Amino acid sequence: MKKQKILSDFMTVAGGILKSFEGAKDYSKMKLKEKFSVAIEDMNFMKKIEFEEMREMIIKSRNEIDELRKKLVSIEKKLNKKK
Repeated sequence: MKKQKILSDFMTVAGGILKSFEGAKDYSKMKLKEKFSVAIEDMNFMKKIEFEEMREMIIKSRNEIDELRKKLVSIEKKLNKKK
């Protein structure tokens, strides 16, 4: 009878310890997620929509530069012919 009581008490204590460890694990997980979220926010990542808009602007600018180069070459040719 005494062995059963000791075993029962031991199981109760062991269960409490396991629940404490589980609580600590959950708490540390939560804190890690919070820290990670703050770190991500501090990195100033660009949103996909902003990225696509910037990409389109760059493509448009490159096309305009190519057109201006062609015009410049044409003007230079005309000037060279007049000489």
